[in-house]
Amino acid sequence: MNKFARYLFISSFLMQSCFSNRETESVLVYPTVQIEFGHEIPFEIKKVICRKDSNWLRVTLTLNNPTLNTVGIALTDWEIETQEGIRSPAINTSDSVIQIGSNKISKIELLFDPINSLKLFRQTGIKGSLLQSYKLNYRETKGHIYLAASKKTYEAYLKNQERPKIFFIDTMNLFKKQELNYLQANLGLNKNGVEIHDEEFLINGLNLILNIYAYKDTVYLKMKVVNHSVFPINIKPGAITLRTESNIYNSVAQHKTDSATIPRSQRGYLEERYPVKNFRDRYFFIDISSISFLTPKPISVFYCKDLRANQFGD
Repeated sequence: MNKFARYLFISSFLMQSCFSNRETESVLVYPTVQIEFGHEIPFEIKKVICRKDSNWLRVTLTLNNPTLNTVGIALTDWEIETQEGIRSPAINTSDSVIQIGSNKISKIELLFDPINSLKLFRQTGIKGSLLQSYKLNYRETKGHIYLAASKKTYEAYLKNQERPKIFFIDTMNLFKKQELNYLQANLGLNKNGVEIHDEEFLINGLNLILNIYAYKDTVYLKMKVVNHSVFPINIKPGAITLRTESNIYNSVAQHKTDSATIPRSQRGYLEERYPVKNFRDRYFFIDISSISFLTPKPISVFYCKDLRANQFGD
């Protein structure tokens, strides 16, 4: 065991990893930059191949067992990590354990679908384009393999990536005041409250989060509702339309019902999809008039019929 009881810094490893001498602009590969494994690891790493596979990362490890005992390698012990510290486990593990006999060499294959941008993932559910570098971890802290694509191949890869256009709700300065006036005039409550934080509305205990983005000829609207208000909330799936200066778009999402009620202390989720080819509008309007407080007479949550969505960066 002493022959590999050290940290390995192998510059010559680049010659045999990930086809580093055969990189082309059409193939995104990740040569090994550095390996750090401690003496307690019961195997040696002979070769690493890492490359893009669809939108995933496929890693093939060639491992040698120099010990006198059979070594079991659990696929669940491996994870990929970004520079931001976002960790993603392998998606092909199925609780598999690869057994490597004494003085034997074996290969294991790991498939990763990493979250490359946590902010983008929270906004849209999209994990983002692959990054230029990653760290492959074994048992979190027991061992690390550093991987990095060349600048040339990575820039060629990015040129072909379509990035989602993120939109935010433009409430402007008067929204809070006008909404409070509307609630006081229509709900009959002694006290009303309105707060706005980025894409989240807090209106009399109703938490409404709107995530809106355009991606691959489709505009997506994802709505999360947490109802802490004193009234049930009614939403009509499919009734939320998008309006640009020249067109009105209806959602093509399939819903089980055309009217849904969210009781007090309950939550709901709604996703609408609007097919729009070559969407170039920098802003549009969302018809939110069908979202209501279920008082004896349903009252629209918002004082206005539409909310304006602006593209980030405008």
